[in-house]
Amino acid sequence: MIIAGGQAKRLGGANKSEVMVGAKTCFERSYETLRNSLSKIVVSGQASRHSDLEFIEDWPSGRPDGGVAYALLGCLSWAVEQELDYIVTTPVDTPFLQADYASRLLNSYADDARPVVYDCNGRIQGLHALWPTQCFQALKFHILDDGDKKIGSLHMKLKSRKIHIPIDAYDPFLNLNTAEAIKQAQEIAQKFEL
Repeated sequence: MIIAGGQAKRLGGANKSEVMVGAKTCFERSYETLRNSLSKIVVSGQASRHSDLEFIEDWPSGRPDGGVAYALLGCLSWAVEQELDYIVTTPVDTPFLQADYASRLLNSYADDARPVVYDCNGRIQGLHALWPTQCFQALKFHILDDGDKKIGSLHMKLKSRKIHIPIDAYDPFLNLNTAEAIKQAQEIAQKFEL
């Protein structure tokens, strides 16, 4: 599941899905990474104009105050309706995910209600995660009743399992929130031919 929402205020409202890194857009990079291990890919939020994938709305719909937490609830609500066991999420603006991104999450999943999340150099990568549909009701409670919309905090409450990844030659979770980050990503793509 590609999370492609957000207002990109620090980028003047640009659609991050269409940002070019090397010869591919961020959306194309996210899609290619996930399709290595997942049979179905859907999109929450904006997506590439070239995409014909299914779109998932935030839940509850019509409420602008939820941010990415409501996107996550929308994705899990959809997964429950589809009778899926879990979803794997990634934000569209992290172009350097490793090829085994989804398979490592799947291999760490223990068929229970605990999500699995990446941790890079001691920092939780909140949306780089596997979310069991079993955790949907708990997430609804924490987000809607407690008002906790911070993804890192939600992982703590759900006792998520962590996959530890070090930063090697470059940050595999580099997030393109600023023009400087986009420039850095383009330099990395050129240097490492990514």
